[in-house]
Amino acid sequence: MPTTLRKLRGLLRPLKITATKGTIKSKFAAAIAPHDEYDEAEARKLMRQLGQEPDALTCVYCDASADTWDHVVGTVSDGEFTGVGHRLRNLVPCCSPCNARKGGKNWGDYLDGLHQPASIRNERADRITAHITGCEEDSNKAWRNFPEYTQLQDKRDKILKLMEEGDELAETIRKKLQAAAGKKRR
Repeated sequence: MPTTLRKLRGLLRPLKITATKGTIKSKFAAAIAPHDEYDEAEARKLMRQLGQEPDALTCVYCDASADTWDHVVGTVSDGEFTGVGHRLRNLVPCCSPCNARKGGKNWGDYLDGLHQPASIRNERADRITAHITGCEEDSNKAWRNFPEYTQLQDKRDKILKLMEEGDELAETIRKKLQAAAGKKRR
């Protein structure tokens, strides 16, 4: 995507430390998310079942060349761990634009929003559905009862609170810098 003057606008404003709150929450969830060990033979088998050529992966949503992986079912929903993790059946090849646009949306809703011919959309949906079978969100959510989970959430919340305090300090410093710059101009 080419650089435009409009993108410059985003750089000409105060940045917020707390703008990364979602990333922090995701990192805490990802740290406890279950994961599979890498098994190339299993990964190749699953990619073929997904209709992919393992050595030339394409985006499961739009068929562009894949350059990343998407967690079909996110590890985080509304800032909380879902119980789904980094499993071979929860990861699909994806292009960066689709991965960014999909974000935390439901994969089926995202696929429907691409306005592809029904036959293509249905074929892709069927393949993804078959691929992710068995990695739905953990409705049990037993981890919520672990004292360590509560401790981890407390640590996360303390970090987020410190970030908010950092934003307040940064605002104070910016105001003082502006005031000092105004005095120098006089």
